Amino acid sequence: MNFTAEDIDTLNKIGDRWLVRTDNNGVSYNGFRWNPVGDWTEASDFNPHGKCGNGLHGQGPGGFGYTQAGTRLVFCETDGNHVSVGGDKIKVQKARILFVGASALLALIHKTTGEFSGLLYLSGCDLKGITLPQRVGGSHL
Repeated sequence: MNFTAEDIDTLNKIGDRWLVRTDNNGVSYNGFRWNPVGDWTEASDFNPHGKCGNGLHGQGPGGFGYTQAGTRLVFCETDGNHVSVGGDKIKVQKARILFVGASALLALIHKTTGEFSGLLYLSGCDLKGITLPQRVGGSHL
């Protein structure tokens, strides 16, 4: 799986205005439903305090370290300020999903140049298109 020149251009243009998160096919905590890929989603109850709730949550510049389990990994463009929540996640008022699944993982790798300081719980996520190594670490005995 490779990105197109257009995908790379999009990622370069958004700068630090992004977040990565997991959801359950568009549904997040408390049953909140995100809009389809490419459409902006807005938290109507947004509050810029640094506490959980009242915003669209994920990991990105300003907060890395926490993710909930889900069935889908998504990479989003954000609009507006990132509010740090406990240093381990961020929330924003407005975001739109750009990439899903394996493409979201590739977008994250591109934006972080492979140095992601957060934690992603991907056990239930569909990442078709990504080939994982046969083994990681250990000895050759």
